[in-house]
Amino acid sequence: MENLNTLPRTIEEIDITRFDEDFLYDPNPEILAEKIDALLSLMKQIETKLKENFLHNLDYSQNQKLENLNYCSCHLTRIKETSLSSNYKKEYYQRILKEIKNFIIEYQALEQSHPVHENSSNITNSIQKVTRN
Repeated sequence: MENLNTLPRTIEEIDITRFDEDFLYDPNPEILAEKIDALLSLMKQIETKLKENFLHNLDYSQNQKLENLNYCSCHLTRIKETSLSSNYKKEYYQRILKEIKNFIIEYQALEQSHPVHENSSNITNSIQKVTRN
């Protein structure tokens, strides 16, 4: 069994160069559930930080897009809690994982390049990419 203790549990621990390896699909339901729990935690942390730092700059429409971050969380939860065929579950997980990775890359770039409360349109663009079907 792989060492799940090395999975990033906070935003600061994410190494995007290891992201695919860290969260590689595993057919073992217990390992996959642990990876999904870590991803859900990371997504919640990012959502919380975005709300704390940028919520006052978002209009209603942008705020709704921020709420759509639940898209990834809902689908990860579905993967974890439902009995899907192995091939479908793997494909589904990898598609959602790719969306999360792209969002994290954009989030990290946003955090590094924009002081808090500046340029909420970049946040909206990042969120739109995550929430598209």
